[in-house]
Amino acid sequence: GDHMVSDKLIERLGMDREYVRQQLADRYLSGDIFYDKKTGEPIVTPGAALWSDLQNNPEWMERNGPAYYKAVAMMHEYDFAPCIEDTMKELLEKGIHGLNRIVPRYDSVKDCPDLLPAENYKEILKSKKKLTQNQCACRTRYPEYGQDDHVCISADETADFMIKHGLGKEISWEEMFDYIQKSGKKTPHIHVVAHTMDLENVGTILCNCNVNTCSGLRHITATGGKYTYREMYNKSRFRAVLDPNKCTDCGLCYEKRCMFHAIHRKFLRDYGDEGLFVNEAVCMGCGCCVETCPTGALTMKLVDPPEALLGWEVVDGKAVDPKDIHQTEEKKNPDIAFY
Repeated sequence: GDHMVSDKLIERLGMDREYVRQQLADRYLSGDIFYDKKTGEPIVTPGAALWSDLQNNPEWMERNGPAYYKAVAMMHEYDFAPCIEDTMKELLEKGIHGLNRIVPRYDSVKDCPDLLPAENYKEILKSKKKLTQNQCACRTRYPEYGQDDHVCISADETADFMIKHGLGKEISWEEMFDYIQKSGKKTPHIHVVAHTMDLENVGTILCNCNVNTCSGLRHITATGGKYTYREMYNKSRFRAVLDPNKCTDCGLCYEKRCMFHAIHRKFLRDYGDEGLFVNEAVCMGCGCCVETCPTGALTMKLVDPPEALLGWEVVDGKAVDPKDIHQTEEKKNPDIAFY
């Protein structure tokens, strides 16, 4: 906007009005500040995550060039990503798995009769009043991977925020859905939303992450993160399964589609020969391998109850309420005071 400067601020700073206005404009472009919705006052951007997401204003990108974004990438890898681990540790101690959860790729599960609205990607996009297509801040930092960097989505009030900051363009849910479908079949990515069983609470930041470029996942893939993919993002309720009788061993699934190394080769006793299989313990249920399998050898099976969408641990097919875990621990380790 105009970055209006009050007489009181100029008096306190003792600086030229135009100089102050230009500094505010630059700090706004750089993501260092934004404006309070209620008061209109400039405030310092809270947190490295939001600051990083505000770096993609086209004017700011043109001004700084690729070297600047490599510096931001280094900050993320060595300063910000370890901070994410602190948050993960707190969640795991509460019995919640993952900062968010994975929604399976639509074509891999669209025919499942038990698919819930909160895990149906088409329904998630349809439920939003407004959507913006944004340039992905993570992929901007790693152009060497050649990934589509327009797969990030904001919704509703976050969409308004992105438009105001020149970071996204409004798009219909149909256009966005079609775009994500096509893009995800070229390069695998996982849909990520908030832990919830309710469609209206999936959140307003709808990420589509890849292990080589997403800040949190890359920390595990490339820079020595101490947690697993499953602890970073909770699995979907589905797992991929492979029919060796339909598999031609074309290599597409394990060479290009599975980001989590869940597809392996072993001797299959029932098949009587060596073949590929999906390690269910490693599979994240993203459906990237399933949607592009040329022979239909890969399909998805539903394995977890609805409560898994809340990030709860699943044991023997049953979701465990974190409250029950803590109550059990308290009984095992009661607080005892000696007087």
